[in-house]
Amino acid sequence: MTTDRVRKKAPHTRGAAALALSLMLLSACAMGPDFPEPEKGFAPVARHINGVNWVSPSTDLKPELPFMVFVHGTPGDWSGFSWYLADAELGTYFNLIAPDRPGFGSTKHAVMPQLRDQAQMLLDAMPTQQTIWVTGHSLGAPLALWMALLAPERVQGVVLLAGSIDAAKESPRWFNHLADTVLAGWLLPAALRRSNEEIMTLQSELEQLEKELPALRAAVLSIQGEKDQLVHPESPDLLHSVLSEDTVVRDLRWPNAGHFLLWDAPEPVSYTHLRAHETSLHL
Repeated sequence: MTTDRVRKKAPHTRGAAALALSLMLLSACAMGPDFPEPEKGFAPVARHINGVNWVSPSTDLKPELPFMVFVHGTPGDWSGFSWYLADAELGTYFNLIAPDRPGFGSTKHAVMPQLRDQAQMLLDAMPTQQTIWVTGHSLGAPLALWMALLAPERVQGVVLLAGSIDAAKESPRWFNHLADTVLAGWLLPAALRRSNEEIMTLQSELEQLEKELPALRAAVLSIQGEKDQLVHPESPDLLHSVLSEDTVVRDLRWPNAGHFLLWDAPEPVSYTHLRAHETSLHL
């Protein structure tokens, strides 16, 4: 009798354990290290434009400077770039600004897995019409590329940090499929549920992006850690095979960096931003 009861419960136990493990793995993908803290006294300003929450160091925008737009990955929100918004040296070269993407943070909009539509929404919500550089981390990287494709007259350059670029290397993992079930949907926090919704469609979205990339004219800087366990370290290789020969591409591989290089090494990432801007990516 005891053996029979164990046999009947074992499949359910294994299923529950697998579901718990999948939720842990999905959470681990979203966590990363602690964000570097800006100096005391940093008081960013938030504003809502066309439903998008934008955060900047102050209300003062300098019309003579381009924007540097920081686009977070998934799930995330603007605060992942708070150290960069507070960087006084960066602020002498750019109007610094970071949005909460649709479905995350304080942006009052449903999650938007369609990357092209999401990029257009961010462009439409830009506060003024200056030229733009876009920095995207992880899933934010293809959004940066889409913004450059949709507004070639405005976007001068894109910086891709551990960017999800190559569709062939971005298929959902087993725990993403398990997290996509109804039961997991009940258990997952809202941000992780929305994040998983984006991840489940990411591969097909990147396939659409790849078809458009030959038209890209903005300069590209890609920084990829060779110890990245969430985005394949070879993902930026796609840029060399699909971009036009006229497009300036600078591809940096950091041997000891992982997926969260923007928080593990904010000073060298910030410095590389400035060098890219000053030298038009001929670093």
